[in-house]
Amino acid sequence: MENCIWFPFTDEPVIESHWYAPAFSSPCVILPAESPDEKWHMFFHSWLGVHHFISDSGIGWEPKRLVATRGHYPSVLIDGGMYHLVYENHEPDGFQDAFQRPGHRRHTSRILVTSSTDLTRWSSPRLLLSGKDVPYSADYKARRALSSPQIMKAGNAGYRLYFGAGGFPLPGRGGASALRPRCEVPRFFGFVELPSLDGAPAVEGSDEAPEVEENIRAGEAVDFHSSEGSADAFSATLREGTSKDATLRGSAEVPQGGAFRNSDASPAALRETTGESAALRAIGTKSALAASSATDEADAERSNRTQGILMEADPDSMYSNLSPGHVRLFSHGGTTYALSPAYYWDERRLDVSSAVMLYRSDDGIRFEKVSENPILEPQKDGWASRLVSSCDVKYKADEDCFYLYFSASGTRKPVARTWLRESIGLFIGETH
Repeated sequence: MENCIWFPFTDEPVIESHWYAPAFSSPCVILPAESPDEKWHMFFHSWLGVHHFISDSGIGWEPKRLVATRGHYPSVLIDGGMYHLVYENHEPDGFQDAFQRPGHRRHTSRILVTSSTDLTRWSSPRLLLSGKDVPYSADYKARRALSSPQIMKAGNAGYRLYFGAGGFPLPGRGGASALRPRCEVPRFFGFVELPSLDGAPAVEGSDEAPEVEENIRAGEAVDFHSSEGSADAFSATLREGTSKDATLRGSAEVPQGGAFRNSDASPAALRETTGESAALRAIGTKSALAASSATDEADAERSNRTQGILMEADPDSMYSNLSPGHVRLFSHGGTTYALSPAYYWDERRLDVSSAVMLYRSDDGIRFEKVSENPILEPQKDGWASRLVSSCDVKYKADEDCFYLYFSASGTRKPVARTWLRESIGLFIGETH
């Protein structure tokens, strides 16, 4: 994948958005060899929710149904003959929220999963993670935001749930920027580890799990069926510093700059802290936090807020100085790749732009940039001339090439005072 030559399959979108749903975003594709009916399947979202489309060729697509109302950023994990569709969903926090301005609403963002054996009949959604469980999802604001969830197997340790967190409003100078919808992109990209995908029943207006007799023991992954497994209880343990496998993890030291929080330590060692002070070395235990000074407590809280972050904006990077975007992971040949449709400030255009950057990792935690050059940028004009917002890639073994589906915004009439539309296109990557 690192030596691919990428080119557009066509200058037109393979799935074009409609006037009543002007933005089709975050495509996720299942190949015929992976599907139960040997057809292509695609999931993506609009403001209506998660859509399901099918195809015989991967080029011409037909709608099947709306899978999840109010769902966003879908992705699918295939595991043991089951298809697990994970997506973001949010509910307002109370009646008064309806009277707040859009940027001030305090809705709770959460990640749900639903499962199927045939991609037709889906189970009731289950709660995997709430924004209340992720300290940095608020990013010093009242509204907690999660996005772009994706689940990957983590060997015998269970699963890793990757996600975007926080909300960064895209700036603009007017012109074409004034035509795009008001949108926010994730400021961070992080992960938690889960013991299973059982989750808890997703109750409308609630982020809490039912209580059972088992208690969570320190050092174990969070079980939402536990009496301490509610979102509020988990958030409380984060504030107390209790160490659990599903606690947002990563380096406790907060590096300055850099898109990824890399370390030479092993994945197991990432569970431990690396700070200089005794309180930081002992963070994650109640006894250490209880004995720490006020300064050490502040450092510990800062560390807790940033554990688990893998990527964030890099002020020194040309292509990701605003946001890493909606990152999508892909495994190929024993290597985990990250496709980052990053956002940056274009000094030449004096406006926001985006570019898909490629990273690689041997353990799914420490990533390195493959190249300083993006593999995909917006076109000069046409339907994909504004921003590339998301993507998904699949390797088709019988053709020895990669299919990269992406969502991008633009307008067919640049002069007309019309809203920008976001549709789905296709790039092909040939290996050399």
